[in-house]
Amino acid sequence: MSCVILIHLAFDPPSGHVDKKIRYQRIQRRPQLGLQYIAAVLENLGHATEIWDQAVERFTMESLLARMSRTKPLFFGYYSHSFVRDKLCRHLRQIKPIVSSKLIVGGPGALHAKDFLEAGADGVVRGEAEAVLPALVRFCGGEIPGGSVPSFAFFEPGGIHSTPTATPIADLDTLPYPKREPFQPDAYHDYFIPTMRSPYATLITSRGCPYTCTFCGSPTQWGHKVRQRSVENVLSEEQKGRVPAWCPLCPTLQPAPAHRATHRATRGCAFCTPTASAAREKRNSSDS
Repeated sequence: MSCVILIHLAFDPPSGHVDKKIRYQRIQRRPQLGLQYIAAVLENLGHATEIWDQAVERFTMESLLARMSRTKPLFFGYYSHSFVRDKLCRHLRQIKPIVSSKLIVGGPGALHAKDFLEAGADGVVRGEAEAVLPALVRFCGGEIPGGSVPSFAFFEPGGIHSTPTATPIADLDTLPYPKREPFQPDAYHDYFIPTMRSPYATLITSRGCPYTCTFCGSPTQWGHKVRQRSVENVLSEEQKGRVPAWCPLCPTLQPAPAHRATHRATRGCAFCTPTASAAREKRNSSDS
């Protein structure tokens, strides 16, 4: 079984930022839902996956280079957006001569495909990646050329070639639930949202937006047609424990069914309250 490594580089504030001495990820750590979806699809295709999230693991760029040099996955996949474009380009230039695995970039930052390809990426995926993954895996394995991968930009003799955009996924219920394992209850928080200052999990109920806001990349990523998951599919994701449940009596998230069962059995928060202080101290120490 081959392995795929998915990487999220944390946004670093500019040198003149008021909080330049404070790591940005202390303020905002968002679950990488897009990478979790990609990991789930890849595992359904028979590939093991790992997600390396710098906002959570807080590794340095130097240690990332060393870690990657010791690993030989089918490909390294990067989540990109405009705020990490320059950081990712610097990293691609450094890592390209060191590893033999393919370097693939995706996410909203795909509009900067030329920059990423010139920096060393082997390809850039535009828009929804889930439908592209079967062909992308074959490309990275040397079975097909880049021109056979939809929604894909790559270098070929004469310059950059972009293949036709893949048809958007019409039925979102066909997607597997995101891979949230290993479960990290204290990994994420967002102090920019006053009502969400505790660890939290994320899920989507739709993709696509009919509007054309100039500041937003959603239509570019998902298209203008709104596609919705069914109510049953969304509830099933939560009820089967694929979305952690928040307990207001503790500072952690817990897998929903197990947590509810414990509350029913103990008529209280016996499952989480004994660990509340330890969890809070662990989170505070990691931010210091």
